[in-house]
Amino acid sequence: MRRTLDASLAYLRAHAFRVSAEKLPQVLLRSWTAQPGQERYADISGLDDVAAVFRLDDSNIRLKALAYALAVHANFRADPECLDAGSVHALYRLFCRQLDRIHARATGQPSERFELFDFDSQLKDLHRQSH
Repeated sequence: MRRTLDASLAYLRAHAFRVSAEKLPQVLLRSWTAQPGQERYADISGLDDVAAVFRLDDSNIRLKALAYALAVHANFRADPECLDAGSVHALYRLFCRQLDRIHARATGQPSERFELFDFDSQLKDLHRQSH
C-alpha cells in the first residue's frame, strides 16, 4: 500500500495537481476506490489535520490523495481558517462521487470531462447550490 500511496502522490505532483477525469490512470482509480471512502473521512481544516490523515493506516489512499492536494491548494500557514470543515467534507464527498463516475467509464458509459482537484470551482459550485 505504501508504494501505491507514493505513486499517487508522485502522479499528483508530476501533473501539478491538474488531474482530468478522462486521463486518470486505471491503476490510480483502482487504488483510490479499493476501500470505502466516506466512512473513513477525517476532518481536514489545517496542516495538523493533514498530518493526522497521513498517520492513519494506508488503506484509504483516496483520503490521503485529497488531503495532500488540499494541503498544496490551501494556504493553511497564512490563513489557518481558509477552509472550514464543512466545505472540506463536501469536497471529500464530491471527490468520492467523482471517482464513482470515472469508474463507470469501465462499464462503457461515456467519460465526463472535469478536473478532480479544481477546488476553487468546486467550492463556488457547492456554495451556489447551498444558497
